[in-house]
Amino acid sequence: MRRILLLIAAQMFLLALGNGQTVSLPQPPQVRAKNHVVSLTLRAVNENGRDAFAFNGGTIAPVIRASPGDVLKITYINDLPAKSSETCAVNPCMNMTNLHFHGLTVSPNPPQDDVLGMLAMPGQVLHYTVEIPRNHPPGLFWYHTHPHGESDRQVLDGMSGAIVIEGMERYAPQVGRLRERVMVVRGRDIEHDPKAAELRRVAEIPSKGCGGEPEAAGEIFTVNGALRPRDRTWRAAVLANRERIAGPLFGPSARWTDIGNRCA
Repeated sequence: MRRILLLIAAQMFLLALGNGQTVSLPQPPQVRAKNHVVSLTLRAVNENGRDAFAFNGGTIAPVIRASPGDVLKITYINDLPAKSSETCAVNPCMNMTNLHFHGLTVSPNPPQDDVLGMLAMPGQVLHYTVEIPRNHPPGLFWYHTHPHGESDRQVLDGMSGAIVIEGMERYAPQVGRLRERVMVVRGRDIEHDPKAAELRRVAEIPSKGCGGEPEAAGEIFTVNGALRPRDRTWRAAVLANRERIAGPLFGPSARWTDIGNRCA
């Protein structure tokens, strides 16, 4: 039987700060344009058995902020090990990688959003120069790896990040006065994680499967890379349609109303 988490809605309130089981909501690093050029270096690494983007000494993927007419110049270094211990859709895993700029209306030709010809094997480097059109709509987009046969594993390990194209206030001036916080919600694969039992406990995943499903949840939600962080008052809605994914987004300092967790 398949578990489908249709909708979670939350009203979160900051309660006692002394709860030791949660952490404050981390903020991902942000990269902005200088003279209309967004420059950064990303590395593909394997940390504790999981693939990740390394940036500025950490493994939290940066939020890329750009405006219409800007250029993204990204140096992408494949520092993944030559041999992988993970399982891919097409085995054996080769630890090849690249980048896809999901939702951006940009060229599919190299050195832009070319997911077919631009591939880096371990030890190789890719240089992206992505030109964002001057008439590009504002909004929230994302980037992730896209090597065919290996992208599902890499993305579930966390190799993804947010892209913000500025300019929304030109269409809706009232949003220019609002405080903004980027929350990247990911489904993290824990099926083969040696700490899976502890992660399920922290995420408060029921011991019994949905509708008596014997299999334990294979994925959990994280927010900005953290499991059940604590934050101030927010409303959040998450839509998902993945098998065996479970657990609330925020810690016990939040008050949750689950209005659509059902089996199908």
